Amino acid sequence: MLSNLTFLVFFSLLFFQPYWNMVWSSPFQIITSVYFLWQELGPSVLAGLFTMIFLIPVNGFIAAKVKSFQIAQMKEKDKRVKHMNEILQGIKVQYILSVLKALENIISIEASSDNLVCIFFSITSATQKNKILPNFL
Repeated sequence: MLSNLTFLVFFSLLFFQPYWNMVWSSPFQIITSVYFLWQELGPSVLAGLFTMIFLIPVNGFIAAKVKSFQIAQMKEKDKRVKHMNEILQGIKVQYILSVLKALENIISIEASSDNLVCIFFSITSATQKNKILPNFL
């Protein structure tokens, strides 16, 4: 969960950097465009200006909802990853147990000959040659 939340913070900072110039340039652009539009259209420019001012809190509300949905989604992803890791660990344990049972059978058959050094080398060479044990072990 910590890694996903850390990624979310990093992602937010990553997207904040390009929009930093908009913090100072947007008001300047709005004021100059309203000034030039006022010269062309007159008081009807106020309708567009009030619409933009009205949409500022709406955009803030939508951004807050998106952020809360992202956090909830990250928590669900963390739960899913945790469950998948538990399942894979269980599969790994079952696989190791089955390989150990097969090796016990080999050892018990060859142990009757009382040649333990030969048994050890035959088991290790068989596991390496036939790739009984996977690489992740």
